[in-house]
Amino acid sequence: MTGMFEVLDGTWPAAAVHAAGPWLVREGRGGGKRVSSATVASEGGESWVAAVEAAHQSLGQPPLFCLRGGQEGLDRELASQGYRIADPVVIYSTPTAVLASEPPARLSTFPIWPPLAIMTEIWADGDIGPERLSVMGRVT
Repeated sequence: MTGMFEVLDGTWPAAAVHAAGPWLVREGRGGGKRVSSATVASEGGESWVAAVEAAHQSLGQPPLFCLRGGQEGLDRELASQGYRIADPVVIYSTPTAVLASEPPARLSTFPIWPPLAIMTEIWADGDIGPERLSVMGRVT
């Protein structure tokens, strides 16, 4: 799954990533939870929770931890400090050939960037504002 997390970071990138001990703290600038979360990059993350909280505070964002499979000890440590699950992420995958077995219907998709004005209006109606559009603009 490591490759999948790299894809997620590449397709919804934080404005910056800062180290706090063995943690990576994403600077989201209002772009959403995934780009504002911290993930542990190496062992020993349990003892760095306060440093991660301070890093989030210095960025003006609430502390948010993103845990991955196999981090049950860290999950217990965070729970003991009052953290709770906010938005579990479910990752689905399938071979590209399955998705591309039939072409999309005519005029159902548009491979364009930047988005058309009507797209930003529709997104704004769904509470997708400039901060999240900024995340989209960072994708390379």
